[in-house]
Amino acid sequence: MATNTPTTPTTDNVPDMFGDCKEFGELYNKRTGKHFKGKIDRTFIRQMVLDELDELDEAKDEAEEVDALLDATYYILHHLSGTGLDIRPIWNRIHLANMTKFGPGGYVNDIGKWCKPKDFVSPDDDIRAEIKRQREK
Repeated sequence: MATNTPTTPTTDNVPDMFGDCKEFGELYNKRTGKHFKGKIDRTFIRQMVLDELDELDEAKDEAEEVDALLDATYYILHHLSGTGLDIRPIWNRIHLANMTKFGPGGYVNDIGKWCKPKDFVSPDDDIRAEIKRQREK
């Protein structure tokens, strides 16, 4: 059994998954000499996530299902860490927006997805403002 201990500090035993992936990226860059800083590579990240979703389809048990889903998450967070953005404040905006879906007018559709109410306000403008703030630092 692996006993890897993350070096990123946590609060109340909640892992800082973005911080962990950023740490991985920094070590990857150091060991390989490759330094990704910039735009999101949609083709690359899409393929990596699809590969993990294929592993999910092939999973033999819950452990393999969890591994595939968290590996997909890891790829996404690692890729985002290479953009130079700190996605944690952006995550907070997305989370808040998602939680408002449970207010009046939110509903569950036929496949079980919780859907936003008609007056839902997308966090996109807030996200753009946060990205701009971070880029101007």
